[in-house]
Amino acid sequence: DPQSMMDCTALESSAGEFVIAWMGLNGFILNGGIDIQQIQLIAELDDASAFCHFALARVHLARREYERAFWCIESAISLNPNMATAYCALGDSLAYQGRLDDAVEQFAKAIHLSPRDPMRWAYSSYCAIAHLFKRDFEATIRWSDDATRFAPGVYWPYAHKTAALGHLGRQENASRAVAELLRRRPDFSIEFARRKLFFLDRPEQIALYLSGLERAGVPPNR
Repeated sequence: DPQSMMDCTALESSAGEFVIAWMGLNGFILNGGIDIQQIQLIAELDDASAFCHFALARVHLARREYERAFWCIESAISLNPNMATAYCALGDSLAYQGRLDDAVEQFAKAIHLSPRDPMRWAYSSYCAIAHLFKRDFEATIRWSDDATRFAPGVYWPYAHKTAALGHLGRQENASRAVAELLRRRPDFSIEFARRKLFFLDRPEQIALYLSGLERAGVPPNR
């Protein structure tokens, strides 16, 4: 709601509170709570706020408007060149446009800027999915494992790893990965993943992700 977004911008000066705002915004977006009025609201909040540009970029990304997301993130970085989450978001936008090497470079920048960031797991998790789209499945596993070191309860890194193992044909390891994934998200399924990947626009990326899960033994529905 408008007041929540205003509160987010007020918290920008505090690193810990910024993370809380970032997580709240991401949860809001990834649960589909977006519309054009909310996009306009974010743009009107404060043009000089790196967080506002960052927030607007995340909404554009959720709407699969990657070029617009890219330019908003560029604005955020110009306002705050040390904003690690902005480099992660830039990598995100690039990855979904198929610019995978450029995306990995941005995730590395985010980690370099803030190696002990509370959102460090997210930087590694997004890097893992970029490597998955590159079909570098070994790197996907490494980055997924890195993400789980920082946030062992978050299910997405386990899903990335499961998809990679499915493509590698390591069925025993894949079966264990599926079990770990379902332990953290019992309702996870192919259909669940398809719904949650609504921010992807490239059919080949969606197909690659879902086929890896299928090969690993993730159930079609729960």
